[in-house]
Amino acid sequence: MIVITSATAADLPSLSELENRIFVSDRISVRQFRYLLTKANAIFLKAEQADELLGYMVLLKRKKSRRLRIYSIGVADSARKQ
Repeated sequence: MIVITSATAADLPSLSELENRIFVSDRISVRQFRYLLTKANAIFLKAEQADELLGYMVLLKRKKSRRLRIYSIGVADSARKQ
């Protein structure tokens, strides 16, 4: 079963590893991931199955707005189309 939860700073190594596996360019760095997790006005979700990171999604929130903007989505090759 795939479980979707909030990402934490403890997920930084696996998020970075996934990012480097699935993207050739315009990768999010560990520093950028840390900022998005800790300081940005963002919602950072991860999808896992049996303790394996399958993907993530970062949504940015604007102050004084109820809208969200998709900033980034990353999905492992093994989890595509699920």
